[in-house]
Amino acid sequence: MTDWPKVEVEVDADAADDVGAELLDAGATGVEQQDLDGGGVRLVAYFPAPPELGDIALRLAPYPGVRSAPVGGSTPDDDWLKVWKRGFEPIPIGRRLLVLPSWKRDRAAEFPGRVRIEIDPGMAFGTGTHETTRMCLEWLDEHWHGGTLLDVGTGTGILAMAAALLEPESTVVAVDVDPVAIDVARENAASNRAGQIEFAVGGPGRVSGLFDAVLANLTADVILRESDPLLGRLRPGGALVLSGILLQQAEDVAAAFAAEGLEITWRREQGEWTAFALRAPADWG
Repeated sequence: MTDWPKVEVEVDADAADDVGAELLDAGATGVEQQDLDGGGVRLVAYFPAPPELGDIALRLAPYPGVRSAPVGGSTPDDDWLKVWKRGFEPIPIGRRLLVLPSWKRDRAAEFPGRVRIEIDPGMAFGTGTHETTRMCLEWLDEHWHGGTLLDVGTGTGILAMAAALLEPESTVVAVDVDPVAIDVARENAASNRAGQIEFAVGGPGRVSGLFDAVLANLTADVILRESDPLLGRLRPGGALVLSGILLQQAEDVAAAFAAEGLEITWRREQGEWTAFALRAPADWG
């Protein structure tokens, strides 16, 4: 029987999603959350090969909610699979969407009338569980009624798939600088029968044309750095949806785009994150 390397770390409950996402970025294939007595969460991250604990510690150092140093270990493969899969449940989002892993598809009937997106956690970011992704999905559920859409930093392709499946006549383009993410996104789109999405490796400058909606679930620094190409893809009257922004960074990001003439029309906060949509003026450009 093969043993799977694992790393355990204790964190504050409100930091669990962010630290878990960092562990996935560090190469974990799955992260389990275990509630601790007296509050807090133990994160157990499973890796395909033993990670360097020093590197993991450096990656987690910026998070104030980390309570302990990462500790290494291993677990038998059958236990790991059972525990890992148990941590992922169907997630209804808004009125129209349902995100679930493939091994829970038999539970889709519990959520009738919803557009179903199957995403299995893996090498790319975006399974619908993180606040930054969920807020973008909520915007799509509430405000996307078709047209042309560009998904920047697509990860698993979940936002592009949501747009394409909610409004099948739409034109959807998705880009990511990570070729592995694009491969994963293409596979996910095929398995979800969202084949009309056009995928490309690169940033917003990789594509041409104007879009009714541009989604960028990135980080504040990347959003500001890429502001010109993001704005360059937005048609007059179009919506720019930004997520991956920490609450303390929100006003700076909003001010930067307000200076370009955009107006905030929608805003949401979850945990320590915020997302907002901005509308380009009708005489844009």
